[in-house]
Amino acid sequence: AWALCEALGALGAQVVAHDPVASGEGVFGGPPQDVVPGADAIVVGTAWPVYGEVAPEALAPARRLVVDPSGLLNAARWTAAGFTVWPGPPRSP
Repeated sequence: AWALCEALGALGAQVVAHDPVASGEGVFGGPPQDVVPGADAIVVGTAWPVYGEVAPEALAPARRLVVDPSGLLNAARWTAAGFTVWPGPPRSP
Protein backbone atom coordinates (compact mmCIF):
# COMPACT_ATOMS: atom_id res chain seq x y z
CA ALA A 1 0.00 0.00 0.00
CA TRP A 2 2.86 2.40 0.76
CA ALA A 3 4.41 1.87 -2.66
CA LEU A 4 1.06 2.72 -4.23
CA CYS A 5 0.79 5.91 -2.14
CA GLU A 6 4.29 6.93 -3.18
CA ALA A 7 3.59 6.21 -6.86
CA LEU A 8 0.37 8.23 -6.80
CA GLY A 9 2.16 11.08 -5.05
CA ALA A 10 4.90 11.02 -7.68
CA LEU A 11 2.19 11.44 -10.33
CA GLY A 12 0.93 14.56 -8.58
CA ALA A 13 -1.94 13.12 -6.55
CA GLN A 14 -2.61 14.43 -3.07
CA VAL A 15 -2.61 11.26 -0.99
CA VAL A 16 -4.26 10.89 2.40
CA ALA A 17 -3.50 7.55 4.03
CA HIS A 18 -5.53 5.74 6.65
CA ASP A 19 -4.46 2.80 8.75
CA PRO A 20 -6.68 1.37 11.48
CA VAL A 21 -3.71 0.52 13.72
CA ALA A 22 -0.76 2.69 12.67
CA SER A 23 -0.18 6.39 13.05
CA GLY A 24 2.54 8.77 12.05
CA GLU A 25 3.32 11.43 9.53
CA GLY A 26 0.64 11.49 6.84
CA VAL A 27 -1.31 8.57 8.34
CA PHE A 28 -4.69 9.03 9.96
CA GLY A 29 -6.34 6.66 12.40
CA GLY A 30 -9.90 6.70 13.64
CA PRO A 31 -12.92 5.77 11.53
CA PRO A 32 -11.91 5.30 7.86
CA GLN A 33 -14.88 7.34 6.65
CA ASP A 34 -13.38 10.42 8.34
CA VAL A 35 -10.66 10.70 5.66
CA VAL A 36 -12.99 10.22 2.68
CA PRO A 37 -14.81 13.59 2.40
CA GLY A 38 -13.52 15.52 -0.58
CA ALA A 39 -11.66 12.56 -2.05
CA ASP A 40 -11.80 11.97 -5.79
CA ALA A 41 -10.84 8.34 -5.36
CA ILE A 42 -10.57 5.74 -2.63
CA VAL A 43 -7.95 3.02 -2.86
CA VAL A 44 -8.36 0.04 -0.54
CA GLY A 45 -4.75 -1.10 -0.50
CA THR A 46 -5.08 -3.64 2.29
CA ALA A 47 -7.71 -6.14 3.34
CA TRP A 48 -8.33 -4.87 6.88
CA PRO A 49 -11.85 -6.02 7.82
CA VAL A 50 -12.74 -2.51 9.07
CA TYR A 51 -12.73 -1.30 5.46
CA GLY A 52 -15.29 -3.92 4.47
CA GLU A 53 -17.57 -2.64 7.24
CA VAL A 54 -17.77 0.94 5.92
CA ALA A 55 -21.27 1.82 4.70
CA PRO A 56 -20.85 3.34 1.24
CA GLU A 57 -24.31 4.90 1.50
CA ALA A 58 -22.99 7.21 4.23
CA LEU A 59 -20.12 8.56 2.12
CA ALA A 60 -22.11 10.59 -0.47
CA PRO A 61 -20.08 9.98 -3.62
CA ALA A 62 -19.28 12.79 -6.00
CA ARG A 63 -18.49 10.61 -9.00
CA ARG A 64 -15.95 8.82 -6.88
CA LEU A 65 -13.82 5.93 -7.94
CA VAL A 66 -13.03 3.05 -5.60
CA VAL A 67 -10.04 0.85 -6.41
CA ASP A 68 -10.25 -2.47 -4.57
CA PRO A 69 -7.56 -4.89 -5.80
CA SER A 70 -8.10 -7.25 -2.86
CA GLY A 71 -11.81 -7.69 -3.61
CA LEU A 72 -12.67 -6.89 0.01
CA LEU A 73 -15.63 -4.62 -0.70
CA ASN A 74 -19.10 -5.63 -1.82
CA ALA A 75 -18.83 -4.10 -5.30
CA ALA A 76 -22.58 -4.35 -5.96
CA ARG A 77 -23.37 -2.41 -2.78
CA TRP A 78 -20.80 0.28 -3.54
CA THR A 79 -22.03 0.59 -7.13
CA ALA A 80 -25.63 0.89 -5.94
CA ALA A 81 -24.49 3.72 -3.64
CA GLY A 82 -23.17 5.63 -6.66
CA PHE A 83 -19.51 4.68 -6.73
CA THR A 84 -17.53 3.31 -9.64
CA VAL A 85 -15.66 0.23 -8.41
CA TRP A 86 -12.52 -0.91 -10.22
CA PRO A 87 -10.76 -4.09 -9.11
CA GLY A 88 -7.37 -2.78 -10.19
CA PRO A 89 -5.05 -4.06 -12.87
CA PRO A 90 -4.90 -7.80 -13.52
CA ARG A 91 -2.35 -9.59 -11.40
CA SER A 92 0.24 -11.74 -13.09
CA PRO A 93 0.37 -15.39 -11.95
